[in-house]
Amino acid sequence: MSTLYQLLLKLDVSDLETAKSAWESLARKLETAHKDHRRHVTGPLANWHGDSAKAGKPVLDTLQGQLEAAHVDALLIATVLDTAAVTMKQAQTDLKNAIKSAEQDDYVIDDTTGQVSLPQWLIDAHHDPDQATVLPDYTKAMTGHQDKINQAIKDAKKASDDGEKAIGDVRAQLLDEEDALGQTAVEARDVAKHLGIGPYGIPDGKDVQESAEWWKHLSHDEQQTYIAMYPKQIGALDGLPAVARDEANRLLLDQYLNPAPPGHAINADQFNKQQDGLRALKKKLDAADGAPKGRELYLLKLRQEGDGRAIVAMGNPDTAKNTAVLVPGVNSDLRGAGGEIDRINALRSSARKVHPNESTAVISWIDYDPPNENVPDSDFDLGVVSTGRAKEGGEALRHFTEGTRAAQGGHHSNLTVIGHSYGSTTVGAGAAGGHGLGADNIIAVGSPGMTVKHAGDLNIDPKHVYIGAAKDDPIINNFAGASLGSDTRNDTFGARHFKVDTSGHSGYWDYINGQPSESLTNQGRIITGEPITTTPARNPDHHSGNIPNPFPNVPQGIK
Repeated sequence: MSTLYQLLLKLDVSDLETAKSAWESLARKLETAHKDHRRHVTGPLANWHGDSAKAGKPVLDTLQGQLEAAHVDALLIATVLDTAAVTMKQAQTDLKNAIKSAEQDDYVIDDTTGQVSLPQWLIDAHHDPDQATVLPDYTKAMTGHQDKINQAIKDAKKASDDGEKAIGDVRAQLLDEEDALGQTAVEARDVAKHLGIGPYGIPDGKDVQESAEWWKHLSHDEQQTYIAMYPKQIGALDGLPAVARDEANRLLLDQYLNPAPPGHAINADQFNKQQDGLRALKKKLDAADGAPKGRELYLLKLRQEGDGRAIVAMGNPDTAKNTAVLVPGVNSDLRGAGGEIDRINALRSSARKVHPNESTAVISWIDYDPPNENVPDSDFDLGVVSTGRAKEGGEALRHFTEGTRAAQGGHHSNLTVIGHSYGSTTVGAGAAGGHGLGADNIIAVGSPGMTVKHAGDLNIDPKHVYIGAAKDDPIINNFAGASLGSDTRNDTFGARHFKVDTSGHSGYWDYINGQPSESLTNQGRIITGEPITTTPARNPDHHSGNIPNPFPNVPQGIK
């Protein structure tokens, strides 16, 4: 202990701080190299095919993974050094304060061992009866001073030991391993454990403004460290910038695709389905890495659990003049993310054709658990005829749009929320709850109902609620008005109706003879604030109003 006492008194952490800065600098360079490789190599070569591609692509993919893994490792090492320097410096401060406090009370501190002794005057007067009465109090206080000195030395030693263990968690041979990115998640977990660092500083996410402000006040290196150590939490935090969430979720995606050996048994079939969905999503993301400005993709959320979830934006919603959010319906999960990206591409292209000089971002929002069947026969998911899942999803959607506004800061993008099929039910539930979705426009296409009787119940001016309904849409014709809210086609619903020239339940984003359909063009007009071509609402008085019950064995109005 005596040697440690002297070492702590003389401790100079400047070398640790210099090393920490060097590793942070290296991390920034690796970060740039990784992003440049994505943008200028893997992105442009995403559609490279043939024998040469079969030989070359795996090499390029490995290099990209190595750059990302090295970036994470550099951040972890910088974090270890920084934590050790700060903790040991604090221990030194605590030691000096303990010494100063003891000396102010006239105790004697041995310069070599740090041993605390009674005041000399009390030792000299030990035969004085009056002084002897205070001896127990001084002895007790002496023990307290000694404990503080000892504790400071213990804290310094623990910081040194923990730092040594944590550095050992960052494996030098990591880049040679096939599952390098998966191992970075293990490394981050182990480093955090040895350093006693938890995600305690990360907001709980309930208040999106709090999350936005927290992130804004972090330095770039602090932000990068949080992304490296806690990509799942950062990637899911509504209110954070799209660029930050994308970086965190891309790392998370690569870690999911390169999993470290699990510590427990997993369902092989479920795992394979998850991996298929993740690979399809990554293929889409990689292909867009070399895309022109405005068509780049941002991965705003990712979950592999269950059927998987993903939120993907084309264009940056934080800076775009116009932003649209597309909420899909039944059977939507991670494996269908590629098709949803094609739809948001069509929507963005339509909006750009209407307003070429305005930036538009369109978001595919798959972040709820929709029903699994469109028209079930016998053994079916009751969620199809219930608003329960829509209300759960609507709450999450409302939180997401609030976070989108928070991330935009002072910039107010023209926000349009689009719901397709049961997704329109979810949009309706989200808009009807709380203070609404904060949207400038709401669109429902192929809607079986929006959980409400009137468009005015959606916390938005009904003039900005738009309905698109194909005449032969089987979902509308069989389900509208049955159990999910009023029939949105009716004039009594109070919304505006745009012209639809496409067919079926999923044709609202189709092209006709190589040109955007009127169904698609009208959505582009709404997104950019331009007039639509309209069609009359249906007058329910001209119909029997006796809609056949599509589920004769299920009570109508089920919730």
